[in-house]
Amino acid sequence: MKKAVVNVMIITIVAKLLGFAKEVMLSYFFGASGISDAYLISQTIPGIIFQFVGTGLATCFIPVYSSIANNEGEKGANYFTNTILMIVFIFSTVIVLLVMGNTEFVVKIFAAGFEGETLKQAVFFTRIGIFSLYFSAIIYVMNSYLQMKNRFSFVAFTAVPNSIMILLSIIAGAKLEIIWLPIGSILAVFIQALFLLVMAQRENFRFSLNMDFKNHKVLEMLRLMIPVTIGVSINELNLLIDRTLASGIAVGGISALSYAESIVMFVQGIFVQTIATVYYPALTDMVEKRDVKGTEKALQDAMQGMFFLLIPVTIGCIVLSKDVVEILYGRGSFGQDAAQMTSIAFGLYTLGIVGYGFREIFSRFFYAYHDTKTPMINAAIGVGVNIIMNLTLSPIIGIGGLALATSVSSTLTAILLFIQMHKQYGNVFELETIVDYVKIIISAGIMGIVVYFVHTFMAISNLYISFVVTVLSGVITYFICVVILKVNVIKDIIKTIKKS
Repeated sequence: MKKAVVNVMIITIVAKLLGFAKEVMLSYFFGASGISDAYLISQTIPGIIFQFVGTGLATCFIPVYSSIANNEGEKGANYFTNTILMIVFIFSTVIVLLVMGNTEFVVKIFAAGFEGETLKQAVFFTRIGIFSLYFSAIIYVMNSYLQMKNRFSFVAFTAVPNSIMILLSIIAGAKLEIIWLPIGSILAVFIQALFLLVMAQRENFRFSLNMDFKNHKVLEMLRLMIPVTIGVSINELNLLIDRTLASGIAVGGISALSYAESIVMFVQGIFVQTIATVYYPALTDMVEKRDVKGTEKALQDAMQGMFFLLIPVTIGCIVLSKDVVEILYGRGSFGQDAAQMTSIAFGLYTLGIVGYGFREIFSRFFYAYHDTKTPMINAAIGVGVNIIMNLTLSPIIGIGGLALATSVSSTLTAILLFIQMHKQYGNVFELETIVDYVKIIISAGIMGIVVYFVHTFMAISNLYISFVVTVLSGVITYFICVVILKVNVIKDIIKTIKKS
């Protein structure tokens, strides 16, 4: 399992870097133009439409599939998977028809300021790009299916050809015909879906036309999806509130908050989502088999892995927040004021990374027990806390107050979920685990001191050289400390490497 986490993490880093390359390539060829605006909106529309349903689908498919596989075998699990595919196909068709019949209206919802040629271009791009929904639906289902088959590395890898295809389409759109921009987005998800389907076939998945929409397992999954979808909607509302308040604090406040948030999401995507994705199927399987010790072991391993990675990452990001922002954004029209606001927001956002990570793990623990209501209620509490903290902190520390409010909200909701989990399912901590956490904190603290002094010493040199040297010194220091202190996680990693 730990080997899978490392492999997925490496592939995710590559995919994320390619994602950044897409943005750079688009800005290089099209800048901040009407064409780039039209293209981005045409990508945003199908993405947002399917995000709510897709997140619920991906989350709830795994526990229901696991239940069927354990009780009815592979034939029953395949039957269920095909039924879900048919449902999302019908859903996609309905959405495509609605958008095709009301494209301009839909574009205006997402970009009210569009008019003239930009509006015309956005409508044109959207009418092509909306067909990507069909392949996105397949991707969501097949991702979950293959995760249940422990094909984590392959699932993560499919994001790479997707990004490469979009990169090529941007170049083709600039050098050949502009129509390659939306066509490329369709080809990208098509290739990704094709990769997943081929691998699913190798894992004994067999496609069939199933229309048994009244199947009790299908209905159970749809019932579970409703609270998850509501929870995702609540979190999106949270982001909207943050941006609304940011617009009234300072000129460029929304941009600074968004830039800082993008970096944090990059970090979370590499560490949090990787661990959560890999451990979730195993956790679900243990629950379905009523293996209490196995469930506790899977949960503890996920928590330890999360803590082991996120504590040093948090400290490193706080110390190097200004350098990170400068390296990523410090060029062109990105001035000193913008850099200052963004680095403050980024530093305060990182305080909530650990809380966010544990919240994701705890939420999946409840999902494994087919309880999607508790995480939904928790999300609602999080929004309430965030609003109160926003109104309290933003008048005092400006944009940074909004970021700090998010961190406080994430940490508090993680604590509340843990308390609820402890009440319902008993103690999940062992003395050895607590000792390990203390060792990790000590190691990360020593690393933080080393990083601070190396960073201060290297401040006179080139920014990029200074950053690389500082990061390497931190990584080496942390590794030495956890080895000396005999942290269980690092012992397991070393054993895995030796076996390999």
